[in-house]
Amino acid sequence: MRTTFFFYTFWREAYLRTYRPVAFKMMMYYFDKLALCKGQVCVP
Repeated sequence: MRTTFFFYTFWREAYLRTYRPVAFKMMMYYFDKLALCKGQVCVP
């Protein structure tokens, strides 16, 4: 049980470190595109 918990924690930490910045950058890019549009229809 403890080993499974260790591997889960390790995987979760690696997952957050690799994928959270990518999602954050994509979200920031999307909001930048929306800010540039100013009411027009935009496709990110």
